[in-house]
Amino acid sequence: MPFFILAFPAETKKSSKRPKRLFHQLNDMIVVRRFQYVHQLDEIETINNDKKIRIIILIGQTGAGKTQSAYWVCRKAQSKYSVIVKLSASNRADFVTSLKNFAINLNLGLPHEEDDMKIIESISSTIVTYLNNVSKESGLKNMFLVLIDDVHVDNAVNDSETTLSKMVSKTILLLSEVNTLKLIITTTNPMLFDDCCLDYKEVIFVGMIPTECVSFLKRSEHFKEETNEDIENLIKNIGCLPITINSARKFMIQHKMHIKKYIKLYEKLKDADNENITEVVNCQKIPVEYIKNGLDGPSWEVITLLPYLDYNSIHQELVEACCHHICKDETKAEIIIGRFREYSLCQYDKIPRLRVFSTDDSQEDRIISFHSETMLTLKLIDKNHNNKKTTDRHKLFVLLKMFFFLNRS
Repeated sequence: MPFFILAFPAETKKSSKRPKRLFHQLNDMIVVRRFQYVHQLDEIETINNDKKIRIIILIGQTGAGKTQSAYWVCRKAQSKYSVIVKLSASNRADFVTSLKNFAINLNLGLPHEEDDMKIIESISSTIVTYLNNVSKESGLKNMFLVLIDDVHVDNAVNDSETTLSKMVSKTILLLSEVNTLKLIITTTNPMLFDDCCLDYKEVIFVGMIPTECVSFLKRSEHFKEETNEDIENLIKNIGCLPITINSARKFMIQHKMHIKKYIKLYEKLKDADNENITEVVNCQKIPVEYIKNGLDGPSWEVITLLPYLDYNSIHQELVEACCHHICKDETKAEIIIGRFREYSLCQYDKIPRLRVFSTDDSQEDRIISFHSETMLTLKLIDKNHNNKKTTDRHKLFVLLKMFFFLNRS
């Protein structure tokens, strides 16, 4: 194949002044392989192109696709931003840790403070000063993008000045002092930012529209012969959230089951008497029950410990350690993880391991992440099937005993 070099002097000169990449946290923003483009992304793009609006808030119930959509936006826009970072805000500890890591990745020092709110204020102010100086010194308009993901209200803390929502609001207020910084925030609470003094736009996620569901399912050969009417009937029963539709899709493919039969199974197994059980949990109960029935007791015991770990990012080695102590066989970890992957109940990523010195034998960290609703489903099934009625305290004691009092040999 001939090789041509095309010269565009004006463009070359312009590209040489393009702001350099400082830090992109895209390894923590993995978009699922069968991601379905949803109509809310058009709305986000329109808002994002408005230079006056610097805060976009994605609101919707758990499993509505907010985080995946935010990841998609961040990855698509990576050439535009010098910094793309994710701050996890599901609890106070995660948020403080995320902000500290943000500063560390920019090679900034950390404050010698013990109070969480003072730490937040100090780090945010340091980051603001740094980012403003970057643009000033380079003479370029550097753009920065911060995703604050999964903001929850911390009702357990009485001191209102140190609640999670106050900490997040304070961070947003400080970061807004960087004029070229944009924020994307995902939350389940529509009233969380009612008192925000900054201009923002909301994008509401209530699930996929019927045409998106049809498009998503018919990308799989298994559903080519299913009618649109059958798919719409499925939506009426299990809802239109991406997490439920995907869970049903994967189960039907695994068991070569058609939609009408799946709906009958769903109606049979769902917990109709408990209003607190969501469609997401009812839908995920089906594959989790199958997983439970196909494993031995010790392997299921390992699975029941997963909700008590940092299930957003579990190293496979940790699951192997649990299998070593409980099953006396580390190889069971591959089987357990494989069962969840078969039903798309977890995300499995291989991330290159960072090294101080380069070596020939490149290693990867194998990371498994679970949705919070999957963990709720696990706890519900364990509670319903466990005759001993083991408590949360018992599970935590097992983990403490496993990793602090026993030697792994």
